[in-house]
Amino acid sequence: MRTFAELSPSAQEYINAFLFLASLVASGSLLYGREQGNVSKRQLGSLLIFLAVFIPQPLLGAYTSGKQLHLLHRLIGQIPAAVLLAGGITAVLFSVAEVCYVIRQRRNALGRHSVKEAFDYLPDGVAYFRRNGAVRLVNHQMQHLFRDMTGMELQSYKELQMALEEQLENGLYTDGDGEIWRYRESEAGGPGDTEAVFMNVTGFCRLEQELQGQMEELKKVSADLKKLSENALQLTREKEILAARMQVHDRLGAGLLAMRYRLSKGSADAEGHERAFAEEEESIRRMQEALESIGGLSEQTGAARPDLEELTRDAASLGVVFVMHAGMPRDAEISALFAAAARECLTNCVRHSDATSLEVFPEESDAGYRITIRNNGTVGEDEITPKGGLLNLQRKAAEFGGGMQVRTDGGFCVVLEIPRRQGKEECG
Repeated sequence: MRTFAELSPSAQEYINAFLFLASLVASGSLLYGREQGNVSKRQLGSLLIFLAVFIPQPLLGAYTSGKQLHLLHRLIGQIPAAVLLAGGITAVLFSVAEVCYVIRQRRNALGRHSVKEAFDYLPDGVAYFRRNGAVRLVNHQMQHLFRDMTGMELQSYKELQMALEEQLENGLYTDGDGEIWRYRESEAGGPGDTEAVFMNVTGFCRLEQELQGQMEELKKVSADLKKLSENALQLTREKEILAARMQVHDRLGAGLLAMRYRLSKGSADAEGHERAFAEEEESIRRMQEALESIGGLSEQTGAARPDLEELTRDAASLGVVFVMHAGMPRDAEISALFAAAARECLTNCVRHSDATSLEVFPEESDAGYRITIRNNGTVGEDEITPKGGLLNLQRKAAEFGGGMQVRTDGGFCVVLEIPRRQGKEECG
């Protein structure tokens, strides 16, 4: 390994110049650390490196200047050139690392201007005023808001008060960007000092507006629900009234018809008188039942399932042969509707067509239910329009989603068709 003394004069000059530059870098690192007030063991290390690089330079320069070499010069000249280069490189790298460390520490540490910078960049507008109204401290956001109000810089508390009287509404100010700010002020610092603050409440105001809109929608929904409830109650009352009217119509009509039928028949012999008397008692009994049913309407609002035996007995008392060609459907409500239809047709065939027989054809399929009721009475030429009991039957069938037809081909005929309801349990 060649020593410094064994190198050529030009090589010696290059090494000497490199060491000089290394000493400059070390000194710069040392001065930068002291300027930042960062005196530590690391700075002492920088000082030692600077001295280790700077002191040998005058001694090494003697080889290139041609001066007389003393013992110390000869000793320095015996240092390997590679060692001198390594020392200079180490000094440069250590100095650069020290500068980077100081910069990083400066960013992470609070400096003399850190508090003021943090205050200036607060998202809220803040200003402090002395007792005489002069500005003690104001941040960028407050200046921005004041410029938005007046187009000028904030200089005193009086200027702020004048601007607020014109721009503030219910304690809120809306800037040119649509942002909403809430203003408040309080005493701060020394006696008489004032703190003025603008807080951004845009998000809260928008949420409040959305909440008010939702409240209005809820009020509308509540009103609609109330109306629907009233309609449901009205519909329920109408259904109950319709059922009651059908019940009264059936019972009272049967009693009156039985009475009229017996009064219209006469008998000359004693046996005929006794039979007529018994039949009249039966008619009176049915009238009493009809009147009792009228008195109990408040308790019987639902549609009771008529007794087919009673219907057959009523037909016999009216002189009508009643024939059922099949059993009633298993659905209790449909069965009750079909029985009411049969009773209505029995009443009509006696009153209007002088029929002597009434045939009923109930049918049940996967699609639904059907009943055909036919009598052998006379039919007029005028078109039959449902009214009274038939109209009630038509409305009742419509409630089940079905319909009613009235035919006059080959006698008087009523047909009711009711579709099968999904999910409805059938009962025997």
